Amino acid sequence: MNESSVLSLLYKEDIQNVLGQLELSKSGNKSELITSVLSAISLQEALEHVYYQDIKYICSSIGITYTGKQESINNIIASLDNTDVSREDTLNSDCCENILGGLDSLVGLQKIKDNVRDLYNHISVNKQRKECGLQAVVVAKHMVFTGNPGTGKTTAARIIGKLFKEMGVVSKGHFKEVTKANLVGQYIGHTEKQVKKILEDAKGGVLFIDEAYSLFDKNSSDDSFGKAVVEALLTALENDRDDLVVIVAGYKNEMNDFLESNPGLKSRFSVELHFDDFSPPELIQIMHDLADKNDYIIEEPLVEKLKIKFEEEAKEKNFANARFVRNCFDKLIQKQASRLCQEKSFSEESLKSLTLADFNL
Repeated sequence: MNESSVLSLLYKEDIQNVLGQLELSKSGNKSELITSVLSAISLQEALEHVYYQDIKYICSSIGITYTGKQESINNIIASLDNTDVSREDTLNSDCCENILGGLDSLVGLQKIKDNVRDLYNHISVNKQRKECGLQAVVVAKHMVFTGNPGTGKTTAARIIGKLFKEMGVVSKGHFKEVTKANLVGQYIGHTEKQVKKILEDAKGGVLFIDEAYSLFDKNSSDDSFGKAVVEALLTALENDRDDLVVIVAGYKNEMNDFLESNPGLKSRFSVELHFDDFSPPELIQIMHDLADKNDYIIEEPLVEKLKIKFEEEAKEKNFANARFVRNCFDKLIQKQASRLCQEKSFSEESLKSLTLADFNL
């Protein structure tokens, strides 16, 4: 049994629900929808988006005892056909190109796209060298993502997890996102146990630590909890280096301080990718993409108003970029809903149209 066959046990509506949560298109036949899901996220993440009753059904269908949603998902993943030979010696170039195509389809991020493509090429050539009996240079996997919120750091990290899975760099390719709140316990001993559990869950995939700089307080002489997390992280980077990718992310200056806080960090995180703020035209494109995915049309007078708004907001420090656009979109459709109810206008055209009257930002 493979990943696609697991998802094929679900109803088409369940798969569409997963795509809806990811804000992706829900059109197509069942096979196309399954491909869309697995191109965007790992099977483990997909299963986490479905109801526990569906996990029960999958378990009964493949002969696994249901033991709670999360543990059962882990057991389903563990039951898949997956050999070390396929991980180490094969490279599914078609799947990799599809994944890179998903990255290329994102608005902006050209430097990031080029860097990820370079990484892909490096790993590909290394495999070819290995097949020829030549020495393969070790590829640095752990990364630092810097930039303001909403610049695509989390999205890029998810794509890299999928890419590394197809290239055999990691065994599962799943994605786990955490912050300081998830890592730091109530007392020192608890912190170590908590970090160990998260690292174990992330093994075989990508661990994404957002706002990693918060683990280090340069104004405190005794940040024992943060130091405990960093020490545990360094140990995992050494012991599980063959099947774990860790990406730490945050504001550029703060992340520089974080890396300087421990000599071991800088040497292990040698790849740094900076995510630039989106330009106002790119923000407009993101807004159009959100509208298209949700069956809305933005009328031109509203587009012009949004351009002015985005140009103003983009000047602010720590601008939230795509996150700000998403918030604006949510406000627009809420305002439109109130307007339509007041007007009692529910034609298909009016239901799809966002107008200047809906601007209240």
